[in-house]
Amino acid sequence: MIKVPDFTKDEINYILDKANFTDQQHTLFMLRNKECSYEICAEEMNVSIATVKRIAKTMNEKIRKVM
Repeated sequence: MIKVPDFTKDEINYILDKANFTDQQHTLFMLRNKECSYEICAEEMNVSIATVKRIAKTMNEKIRKVM
């Protein structure tokens, strides 16, 4: 499992530049960087927890590709 807060600022900027995130993936990435739980992310994004998990899965795949 990828933990966003473990990335350095340079790594975060690199990922944001290279990963071609959708708006939802970008929002989730930034919320997870602030160590928000999936429940809080779902609330902030106005979606279900299942949707957050689906977005996280595709987001993590993109992160793995660019790292």
